[in-house]
Amino acid sequence: MDWVRYGQGYVVNLVAGFYRSPDVMGWHAATVTLLTLILAMTARGGRRWFWLLLGGAAIAALLLCGRRKMVYMIPAFLVSVAALQLLAGHYNKVLTRVGLALVPLAFMWLAHNWMGADSTHMRYYTETLDETGPSVQEHGYHAVLESYYDAGFFGKGMGVAAPGLLQIKVARPRVWQESGPSRVMVELGVPGALALMFLLGNIIYAGWQVTSRHLRADSAASPYAVGLFAFFLANAGGLVVSGQILADPFVSAFLGLSIGMVLSLARDPVHMTKRRATSLRAAPHTAIMALQH
Repeated sequence: MDWVRYGQGYVVNLVAGFYRSPDVMGWHAATVTLLTLILAMTARGGRRWFWLLLGGAAIAALLLCGRRKMVYMIPAFLVSVAALQLLAGHYNKVLTRVGLALVPLAFMWLAHNWMGADSTHMRYYTETLDETGPSVQEHGYHAVLESYYDAGFFGKGMGVAAPGLLQIKVARPRVWQESGPSRVMVELGVPGALALMFLLGNIIYAGWQVTSRHLRADSAASPYAVGLFAFFLANAGGLVVSGQILADPFVSAFLGLSIGMVLSLARDPVHMTKRRATSLRAAPHTAIMALQH
């Protein structure tokens, strides 16, 4: 099967590799890049460079897939990590994380030069930046309203918008929702959409509580907490534009596992690093404030 996307005066041939679609290939490539960045946060010396180089190599596959929302997971992740560090008061760690991000960004620059600025893939990524805002608004807001007008207050039933249902010859409502929020609206209606918003709000709040506690203590698990939480936030942002990737069972299970690992750290005793404990002993007032939090 050939996957194509039309630009203004050119055609982009999307690459799926041995995955079933370019979306799936792009998600896996972006996930490899983000997970290697998380592992690089905890590694030192040669192991850190191994993870950074592995993540950089995945950039080529990410650019070849031709899916913008998967490429945008990289900056969304980096912004989330920086924001979480700043909110937790770790201003000095932000520069360190930015330094790690320079390696995959350098690989993006190398891939750009390798593919050529005039290649259809590079043109698609660089010439459509102004479409990002309208696309998020269209799929995240207008699509929800249109789905409400079409499906009504209670929706049309769970599973009617599942992509795999197109292959089953049964009587069903003919719907096609691209974004995650509109898909929830057409299946579960207003009650289901509100329940999902409440659930996600609680998950994000609980994830922030756990992550901030480990960050303030500078525990050994803090890089994993902030990294996996930022990974979940980057995926949540991408699902606003397109929720079809959740039709892949592995993707759904992996996202649940990643945020579940963050929430499970709530039961993990916070052990401060030696450097953090030394700094707190040197500043008793700061130590009292840390314990209060």
